[in-house]
Amino acid sequence: MSVIYFYDDESKAYHPIPYANGSHPAISLWELNASKSRIKNDPTIETDEDAIFSGYEEMREIEAKAIEKTSLAKQQRSAAKRKLRLSERRKTWAGVHGASKTVVTVDDDHEEAAGEDDEVIFPFDEITLY
Repeated sequence: MSVIYFYDDESKAYHPIPYANGSHPAISLWELNASKSRIKNDPTIETDEDAIFSGYEEMREIEAKAIEKTSLAKQQRSAAKRKLRLSERRKTWAGVHGASKTVVTVDDDHEEAAGEDDEVIFPFDEITLY
């Protein structure tokens, strides 16, 4: 709301009535009602345009702090989740990347290791590179 309209019965027309102080921002009806209810709850505050906009500014500050707290909490939660995922991965990597305990032995007697139907494959003595 930045302008209030006044209906004149004689001319059958609406006339715009802007803020007394044009430097104030436009506010929603909800923000106006919230600011007015804050003023009604505090009898020391006199109801005027400046009081309404000081209440509006307080609401904006509360909103900015809440947004900052929310984004900080999201960052902390995501960091905690990331640390948990990495620690779980590290636990599973221990078995995969640990020292191999399997020892492979090569028999020199290839013909005995091969079965009846298996073809005997001998290792290369010389490798020719092209």
